[in-house]
Amino acid sequence: MDWSPDAIEDLHMIADALVQGELMRLAEEELRVPATETEIEGNLKEHPGVWWRRAVRHRDLPDFLSFGSDPAVSPLDRSRDFVFVYRHLTTTERIKLRRRHKTFVVLRVLSNDELARRLAGPS
Repeated sequence: MDWSPDAIEDLHMIADALVQGELMRLAEEELRVPATETEIEGNLKEHPGVWWRRAVRHRDLPDFLSFGSDPAVSPLDRSRDFVFVYRHLTTTERIKLRRRHKTFVVLRVLSNDELARRLAGPS
């Protein structure tokens, strides 16, 4: 997993170090090429080969989609307020970074609201 300078800056803008850590772990463990669009991941249609993924673990999806949630929100739950925008490293990047295997680069870590605004375009 690699992180663009913008994604690193996005992480630094998140005040809670526990949320930052959970986002980094989740990216390492769960980012993949989505087979289809779901509630938590999909393609950015205007940018082929770039995907988005909400910061929700697959095992937590049923709880995330339910309406009855526990009012006590942990720092790890607050990571769900963010979305990864990512893609595969290019061949040139893999050579430059000496990566043997195809891996991802996180381009941005956006809030859910920020991604929605960007996808909606100019109003």
